[in-house]
Amino acid sequence: MTEVIGGCWVGALPDNEGEPPLVDEYVDTHNGGCNTPPDHPFQTIVGEADGSAFLSGRSGWYQVGGQPHRGTDWFILTMGAAGSIEITACAPEPTYLFELGPQDCGAVGVLASVLVPMNVAKTMTITGYAPGEPVWFWVGPTVFSPPGGQHTYAYHLWFDGLAQPVATERVSWTAVKGLFK
Repeated sequence: MTEVIGGCWVGALPDNEGEPPLVDEYVDTHNGGCNTPPDHPFQTIVGEADGSAFLSGRSGWYQVGGQPHRGTDWFILTMGAAGSIEITACAPEPTYLFELGPQDCGAVGVLASVLVPMNVAKTMTITGYAPGEPVWFWVGPTVFSPPGGQHTYAYHLWFDGLAQPVATERVSWTAVKGLFK
């Protein structure tokens, strides 16, 4: 069931993040970013033709070796032509949005943050990048241990100002060679 509370969509929307369920002893090879060495997997968010995108994801908590861990999601955004990305978020648990930099897992830190309170829509604006430059973006719970025994929750993100997708066309090798005759 999905409803609007405090200007925020709450409940199940189609999960287009694609991350597996958070279970005990989970290793986030989907989009664990700098928290998942050695590969540091990020998920790329691609804008539609108008630079917008929507993501419904999953976060929460799980145990590793008997210790609580929070599910964090690391994304790569690409700055659009306007030079500003706006991200509006909703979640049923207090959730952080972070802009991260420098883009080096050995030195990364929080450049800007927004606290998304429970069931209240909040917006983060990211600027300072040239069009086409990558932006590191992070989503995760504000606490390391689950409140009230709940382990997972859905969050929703609306993006505006992303780079438009690059138009591509499937062409055969014969057609490419034909360009040089």
